[in-house]
Amino acid sequence: MGLFLLALCAGLQVIVAQTQSEASVPCYDELNRPQRCQPPFVNAAYGKLVDATNTCGVTSETEYCLQTGVTGARKYCYSCYDRDAGRRHPPSYLTDFNNNYNWTWWQSETMLEGIQYPTVVNLTLHL
Repeated sequence: MGLFLLALCAGLQVIVAQTQSEASVPCYDELNRPQRCQPPFVNAAYGKLVDATNTCGVTSETEYCLQTGVTGARKYCYSCYDRDAGRRHPPSYLTDFNNNYNWTWWQSETMLEGIQYPTVVNLTLHL
């Protein structure tokens, strides 16, 4: 019985080592040298409830602008409106299905809409 358990444990160690080795293959080249690797996106909070204390376009149509932080960069502004499916950006978009053909995101109001320090926007993720 002891020899059987020893063989079983050795077999499990080989399986675990193979699994770990195979999982790390993309991060190593054919000579087993480390290389840049990027794991696939996984939304660990998929489908979970998110509350936000501020969301763009909930009370009325609101303009928001992308803030690039680059001096002299062109300013890109858009409008959001919760009643228009194509222009709404609710907190639930933080945990929805990632789809490269249908980008979704949560959007708060911009600083121009009165969100100034020390006012904060809180996001609460219900796990």
